[in-house]
Amino acid sequence: MRSTPQSSSEEYHPLVLFEQRCRTIYRLACKHGAEYALRLEGERATPESFRRACHLGFAEAQILILEELIKIQDSRKELDVKLKSAKKSRDKLASKEVKQQIGLENLKEHIVRRLADSIAWHLIGGQNYIARRLCHRESSRPTLKASNLASVLNFVNEYNDSNPLGFALISDITSFVQLGDVLLAGENGLQIIELKEGVKNHESMSVISDNLLTEAEDEQIRKILDGHPLNDQIRRILRQHARATQATTLLNTGAGIDPATGDRVQIPDVYHVEEHYFDEIQKLLTHLGPKKDWAFTVLEGGLYIGAYKGVWRRFGPSLLRRTAFEEVNDVYPVASLREGLAEALVEPIFVKPLNEDQIFDIAFRRVAVFILLRLDQMLSLYSGTSARAEFLSVKQSRKQQEKCRAHKLFMHEGQCVRISHPTGTSFLLGDGVRTRVVFDTLTPRCVVAMSASDSTSDV
Repeated sequence: MRSTPQSSSEEYHPLVLFEQRCRTIYRLACKHGAEYALRLEGERATPESFRRACHLGFAEAQILILEELIKIQDSRKELDVKLKSAKKSRDKLASKEVKQQIGLENLKEHIVRRLADSIAWHLIGGQNYIARRLCHRESSRPTLKASNLASVLNFVNEYNDSNPLGFALISDITSFVQLGDVLLAGENGLQIIELKEGVKNHESMSVISDNLLTEAEDEQIRKILDGHPLNDQIRRILRQHARATQATTLLNTGAGIDPATGDRVQIPDVYHVEEHYFDEIQKLLTHLGPKKDWAFTVLEGGLYIGAYKGVWRRFGPSLLRRTAFEEVNDVYPVASLREGLAEALVEPIFVKPLNEDQIFDIAFRRVAVFILLRLDQMLSLYSGTSARAEFLSVKQSRKQQEKCRAHKLFMHEGQCVRISHPTGTSFLLGDGVRTRVVFDTLTPRCVVAMSASDSTSDV
């Protein structure tokens, strides 16, 4: 199955050239190391030459990502003006067309940011717990032209040119790195770098430096800042500095304050081996062809997966529900693997072990992979662990969800699930369990094993 649209009617589709540019970025961000490592060492590849080759690709990809994001943000700014004008003149047709164009630009941004996330994912070793510490779940990302882009770009370029075994990534081009201006992976591990420019920021930093202020010295801060013209600015810088310091300490020592929640965290030393179902998805995609537009499979633990192309993409969710329930249960959630483009805290599709055409077919809607997870079947897997899973009543579940407004609970027909350990500890399953199965493509058995462990309730 050819992936890139070739017909004359599609030749000028607005996404064709964009996809070509994204494929270039993808090869630089995800394939450059393997392809160029040998060239750096005269056919004698080493771990160092591989890392240098990866970082060379990252650096070039980072610039291309930045250029794409600026174009997208400029275009969306113009479209916002057009939409405002269309609404003012009550032109419904024009409003609809502009909204469609804005939707297209939003899609482009999701794809480009996930390519940037792919670089970040490599830097953090694909560790979900690290990604969570770097993300504050902000609903929007900064406008690049309004940020201190020049100083950040100057810093990362200088660092990357002089440190081939390290890499500095611009935080604002990613979806989930929401701490600091730069995520730096170097000889001292991961670091969060804050860069300040502008007269007020420099004056504020001078006040902080002169008085050796830290966030913990509340009384000293109050005395100095009461009535100070840069009060708000200094406090903001101190908060940013404290969060960056907390994150760096936590990520490199495994213990400390989570900057996102303020809670003290101890990252366990023992990790479960992650078991994925990549092979099953690849088999389904391989089965698609000129004469076959669909394929599906069912995995142990109530995981129903279907791959569809052509007109069958419309019927995928209904077909999976009929397979799972022997009837069309329209209420039960069915997710598309492509929806992960809009999720910050999941493994980017671009780093999954699928081939380039398969990845871009999914990202650009030519192929749909739908996934249905039956919670009731997944919970049966707990019987093989030391933990016990039980549904709370609808009334109890409603109360628990009210208490946990900051965290969405994993619900099944209005009921949440409590996991209890022999030690007496218990917790409620969060909706992150579904996310890890669907978008991180972990098997239900793997996620159950992780949540059944006393040391890793936060999967």
